[in-house]
Amino acid sequence: MNAKTGTINVDSYETKKGLRWRYRIEIPGTSGKRKYLTKSGFHKRKDALDAGSKALSIYISTGKTYATNISYGDFLDKWIEDEVTQRCKESTTIGYQKKIKNLIKPSLKNYRIKDINRQMLLDFLRKLYDDGYSFNTISGVKGILSSSFKYAVNSDLIPYSPANDLTSMKKGGRPPKRKTRLKPNRYLKKEEMDKIFKRFPEGNPAHLPLMIAYHCGLRLGEVYALTWEDIDFENKRLYVNRQIQWMQDPKRSRVDKIMKNGLKDAGDGYWYFTEPKYRSYRNINIDEKLLALLERSKKRNELSRFYIGPSYTHYYSENELIHRGDKNSSAIPDNKIVDYNTGHEVNFIMTREDGTYITQRTKMHMTTIIKKQLGIEDFTFHSLRHTHGTMLRDAGCPEIYIANRLGHARIETTVQIYTNHLTDSMKNLGNEALSKLF
Repeated sequence: MNAKTGTINVDSYETKKGLRWRYRIEIPGTSGKRKYLTKSGFHKRKDALDAGSKALSIYISTGKTYATNISYGDFLDKWIEDEVTQRCKESTTIGYQKKIKNLIKPSLKNYRIKDINRQMLLDFLRKLYDDGYSFNTISGVKGILSSSFKYAVNSDLIPYSPANDLTSMKKGGRPPKRKTRLKPNRYLKKEEMDKIFKRFPEGNPAHLPLMIAYHCGLRLGEVYALTWEDIDFENKRLYVNRQIQWMQDPKRSRVDKIMKNGLKDAGDGYWYFTEPKYRSYRNINIDEKLLALLERSKKRNELSRFYIGPSYTHYYSENELIHRGDKNSSAIPDNKIVDYNTGHEVNFIMTREDGTYITQRTKMHMTTIIKKQLGIEDFTFHSLRHTHGTMLRDAGCPEIYIANRLGHARIETTVQIYTNHLTDSMKNLGNEALSKLF
């Protein structure tokens, strides 16, 4: 072995930004050829020497040099394809991809993964905070950093993760340099809801989903996943046991996905059931007006099945569904919906007269009409859920009741959302209380 093997050599060099330092360590190569561990760009000689000592220590203990030059941007693409898509729901994967594209890559994509250190990540997170991003957004980004670098370690690309125990700004600490970016939830007034239901009356494919979301506060995927077995007409209760999601065919073009999602010729994509968000299994009371609508809708459905007979469209799930379960139910995580008989028929509530499933894609057309024709420009389907929760708060319902009904994982979420929205009724109630105090 060469006498110089294992020696850490440190020298400086000039750059446009000033003096920089680098280390170089000779290690045994193959066929007698010299091989070096080297890294540059350090501001101080001590930093280069410390980094060189750590690199040499890792090499001695593991025999690995971790000389990969893959950029963090390229690595994230590989991580999404090889790891995330294999273990996460499609909706989760899409959420990761959006944060990576819009927040992480603009700042970190060109750095080699081996050159990223903890301080760089802390500075990056603090910049997001100062740019006004919410704590939830920053927490999501931290999760991506932590998981992706852990995968890099397990793939032998780096010796240790720079994302371990990242600490960023906390609530109650110094304020951000810019105001937090909050997308306000839309509260729909009664006169606006009257306009919506006038445009989408009973019998219209959009009417029943609108009514359920407005009267029960269900999420979009929960509304369209309902089956008739989920309705307890006798006890006037509705059970939330699942949500429905669309698995896209990765081979299809973006245009084809937009045009044909939910249709029979939509490639290899398919609808599937999965657990409610945050495993928020729950059963909730139904008011008399919605109950009567559901009873009329079920009767029409039964008549259609009878008169159409063999031509009626039937759907099945690959595995049995839970209809009246709870958080302790052992549901199948991803339960594919098919058109062949598996013995587990799915009696969707959202169907047309011939039994064909009314997918949540119809809400896109509905939303466009509400925004353009009815003039409620900031309407989203989630506005119905927010309106329901606000109405409950307006009526004096306790936060714990609202949280259980909406399926919030934490009551703090309920308090944060529905105590920050001031309706006319709340104002009048507050003013009345104020006058009595003095």
